[in-house]
Amino acid sequence: ILLDDGFSKFDIAKFDILVRPNPEPKLKLCLPSGAYRYPFSFYKFGDFIAHEGQTHFRKSEILNKSEKMVLVTAIANPARLEAFFGECVGQVFFPDHYDFSKEELSEILQTYGATSLLMTQKDYVKVKDFGLRVSLITLEVTLSKEFKKVLAKQI
Repeated sequence: ILLDDGFSKFDIAKFDILVRPNPEPKLKLCLPSGAYRYPFSFYKFGDFIAHEGQTHFRKSEILNKSEKMVLVTAIANPARLEAFFGECVGQVFFPDHYDFSKEELSEILQTYGATSLLMTQKDYVKVKDFGLRVSLITLEVTLSKEFKKVLAKQI
């Protein structure tokens, strides 16, 4: 069983994998770096600390590209999508876990004169039945041999 934000569940016997953000937050005071809950020093309590570019590698691409895409997202850190900003006619950010409506997304398409919404898979699942054209940012994560060994040992 994988738990997102499971680190805070101290009453469950588990193997804690903490993923260090990349880039690191400017103020290294707390973790996780979204809804700050624990002192930054709590990394010492993690069973395995994952580092992007060392223990795991991310690869993203856009499926169903269109001529004029507008990036619309409701993720905690939209700056992670900065590599795609230049391919868009605009960016619209909503709070993390936002519940989109078809009407507001249609209005965004019209406002920007866009031919599609550019969205992450996390956002797409909330709008897939709206009938709007979506260009999708896919994410593939590959684990290092070291990380796979650690996981295999725990399983």
